[in-house]
Amino acid sequence: MHIEVDKYVQITIVIDSFEFPETMFIVDSFVKEIEVGGRRISLQS
Repeated sequence: MHIEVDKYVQITIVIDSFEFPETMFIVDSFVKEIEVGGRRISLQS
């Protein structure tokens, strides 16, 4: 199986004071902006 990753973001998920660093892969070329924790993040290069 082959998945083409257009972009990625590094995030930290916090649950009950425990921090989990993660990498989210964006595979949809139409995604231009995401919202995380009320903050908008532009994914345009």
